[in-house]
Amino acid sequence: MRMVAKVIAALFSGIAILSAVALLVLFSIDFNEHKAFVEEQVKDLTGRDLVIHGELDVSLSLFTPRLRVSDVEFLNAPWANEPVMLEVGELEIDLDLSRLPFDRLLEVNHIKINDATLHIQRDDYGQLNFPSTEEAPVSKHTDNTIPIVSERGLKPKEPIILPIIHAAEINRLKVTYADTQEPEKRIFNLYNLTVTESKNVGKRSISLEGDASSIPFFVEGETGSFSELFDEELFWPFTLTGDVAGVQLDLNGNLQNPRKAAGANADIFIMSNDISKFSALSHIFGGFDVPDLGSTELSATLKADEQGRLAAQNLYWSVNKSGKHRVVIDGAVDDIIALNGIHVSTQAEIQSINEFIRLLVTDFDYPELGQLAVDTKLSGGLENKITLSDITATLIKKNHYSAKLTGDVGDVLKQSDIKIVTEASVSDISELSSYLNYPIPSLGHGSISAKINGDYPANLNLNAFDLHVKSGQKVDAKLTGSIQNLLSEREMNLDYNLKLADVSQTAQKFGLKLPGWKNVKLEGDLSSMKDEYFDVKNFMLQVQDSDISGHVQISLKKDVPEINAVLSSQRIVMGDLRKSQAHKLKTAAKSRETVESHQETTSHLGRKYTENRVDFKEPTKPRVKLYRLSKAEIDLSKLKSANVNLDVSINKLVEGDLAISPLNVKASLINGNLKTQKLELGDGDGHLAEGYMNFDTSSGQIDTDIVLKAKEFNVDALLSVVGYTKLINGDVQVSLDLKTKGKSPQQLASNMQGHVQMAMANGVMNADSITKYFGAGAAVFTELFTGGQADDGVKIYCFIADYPIEQGIMKTKSLLFDSSVSTITSTGTVDLGEEEIDLVVTPQGDILGIGAALPVIVSGDFRKFNVYPDPAGTVASLTGTVLSGVLFPFSVAGSVLPLNHKDSPCTGANAKAKTREAERGESIINDLGTKAIEGIFNILGGQQD
Repeated sequence: MRMVAKVIAALFSGIAILSAVALLVLFSIDFNEHKAFVEEQVKDLTGRDLVIHGELDVSLSLFTPRLRVSDVEFLNAPWANEPVMLEVGELEIDLDLSRLPFDRLLEVNHIKINDATLHIQRDDYGQLNFPSTEEAPVSKHTDNTIPIVSERGLKPKEPIILPIIHAAEINRLKVTYADTQEPEKRIFNLYNLTVTESKNVGKRSISLEGDASSIPFFVEGETGSFSELFDEELFWPFTLTGDVAGVQLDLNGNLQNPRKAAGANADIFIMSNDISKFSALSHIFGGFDVPDLGSTELSATLKADEQGRLAAQNLYWSVNKSGKHRVVIDGAVDDIIALNGIHVSTQAEIQSINEFIRLLVTDFDYPELGQLAVDTKLSGGLENKITLSDITATLIKKNHYSAKLTGDVGDVLKQSDIKIVTEASVSDISELSSYLNYPIPSLGHGSISAKINGDYPANLNLNAFDLHVKSGQKVDAKLTGSIQNLLSEREMNLDYNLKLADVSQTAQKFGLKLPGWKNVKLEGDLSSMKDEYFDVKNFMLQVQDSDISGHVQISLKKDVPEINAVLSSQRIVMGDLRKSQAHKLKTAAKSRETVESHQETTSHLGRKYTENRVDFKEPTKPRVKLYRLSKAEIDLSKLKSANVNLDVSINKLVEGDLAISPLNVKASLINGNLKTQKLELGDGDGHLAEGYMNFDTSSGQIDTDIVLKAKEFNVDALLSVVGYTKLINGDVQVSLDLKTKGKSPQQLASNMQGHVQMAMANGVMNADSITKYFGAGAAVFTELFTGGQADDGVKIYCFIADYPIEQGIMKTKSLLFDSSVSTITSTGTVDLGEEEIDLVVTPQGDILGIGAALPVIVSGDFRKFNVYPDPAGTVASLTGTVLSGVLFPFSVAGSVLPLNHKDSPCTGANAKAKTREAERGESIINDLGTKAIEGIFNILGGQQD
């Protein structure tokens, strides 16, 4: 608007200058001889050069002279790019001087300009290149004059008399506009401008046709007279209608002080059946296309003042594409140029969001979002802040989802003071997968509501948050609470509640394989703080009849995370938590293949001989595969990745036939050092086991200390925990006191020091099951221990083992195995570091009616043993048996360890009493183990280390 006013002002200023020049010419006697004089007078008045290249033709009459001149140039400002400001091919002026002597009024009956070019330019300071009075102080005046100053800003001289133009005609006028702030020059072509007297007194009819930067325009209507255009105390009226690039334009109002484009008051109306036609204009001012949004209508009352503010009142703008979308903006803007004083309301109804967005963003490619309705108010301004209030937005996709948003945004530009309430529901949350570019499984109906407030991005809060996902009886998940900083996910206070009919089915939807837990419930509170501190309170997990609850704290504020957990349970049934039940064993094969060979061997006693060797060949592969201890160093850095304090209390832990009640563990992992302050297991009547473990890595290697004492726990029940059943059944007492250090598993085994003690009474061993699990190596022992019997019920009357350990070597102190088929003692060593065994196993038999010991040597690698008789040991044992029988009658020997198994000390009443009195197995090991084995070797003549 301001630019158009400038152009119009420039045109009429040029006409005024030409009229003044014509007045000077009239008073020249010899016009052609005195062109130089006329040019000098024009320069003196305007500060610019006027060059008349053509002929002057003057028709004199008393009051109505006529002037014709051709090929005229009016030079430009010195700083302008073009040398000539105005070029005129032909100029014709008919004057009326009748009122000049009396009223100082110069009238122009008609002025005609053909083939003219006008160059308008604005410099870096905003000054235009045509003569102006803006540099000199101007006092108000009421006559038809304006002061004229030179280009150098000289003081005003005699004013030019402004003419009253009754009719004007301009043909083929080219206007160029250049601005140092804009990269390209704008070009206006005026094909025809016609101004004639109007029927309305004081007004002029105008018709204007041309193009602006190749955009055609046509304007017609009425304006005030030219003489009133520059009167600052009068409003210059105009009523115009036209067409610009196919867009209808109506203007009705008045203008005061056109030099400043101030004092404007106009009703504007713009209408187009296709808003994309505005692309012709948008390319000029912004270089962008206007999308095809449908028809548009814009109406407003524009007001301008001397401060350059352009206001829009009664603003109404609508965009409507029938049946697809409709957008309406109404209200007022106090300053359009500075975008201040905005008070508008917006309404939008969009049938297809995707289609609407694709009109704005050509590369948009998203699934159909649905229908959108928006209603809001916009107020404020760039200098202060722009506020969105009374926001109501509704998104609907029929039978799929719906969303509603209400609230306010205090500052749209800074995205601060946000107060938004959201509600949404989805028929199946998997519908959101395509919008979020993340695969969300079909978990059922989902609903969410929340209040969002704060400032983006510093502190955007999520309050009254409520998320609920439900799929019949299969999934029921709730998450409620608040997040004080939504983007960083800090300062959370959330309550969660989850119910799953079958965990495995839900996990499969996420591509996970999890245990088939049934009837799972999970609930608790989750909190987090600014310093990356997380607190899980009131935590409770229930899986069928199992439960665990407690409190977990996690701190990430330091380089090493800290975790503190206190967990408790009334009952845990391991079968509820495991993915599958314990391994089921097939009936073991009762036949074994044997392979005989001849080999020269050196026994652990140093004897060399060649003897038949018998290896037992396992018909099937063992279920437990043994590997050699690794010599690779253990990565201890993982132990320092977190500091953990753990306190676990379980009232009852059930695994198959094993029931521990209670189980209490208190442990810590600080800077890579693992310690148990408490380890207690009970059987309901008292302590079943207790001990501790220290696992120190501060020296760069593992330095560990393990102490564990257990009494009367069932071996079969314990093995069932790891999936082994029907191997050995019976009550065992164990005492471990071990220390070791090293960087690899092999070093830990080689450096082990301590003591291992074990005792069992009234047990049952299944030889075939052991062989099935552990292969041929185990078959060797079961062959010795069961005497070749492969039934499922070899009874163990008494088993006692006592092994001190030095530098990874277990040295037999006592070993007794008394079963329903044999009684065995053993001496020798087990090298844990080298994974080798070197034992003499002596089964007890009945030869010639006397007890006879027939020793067997077992040596070699853990994974494959060499088994062969020990001839020297056999002779010594037989000799010792005879001698001991003479020296020590059986009645004496039987008091120590009778050979009839039913009277074994481990199973007799006396043994049971001793077992009850024994504290954690020590009494059996010391009293039964040591004395019994000493008695056996005294009777049988065996050797004991």
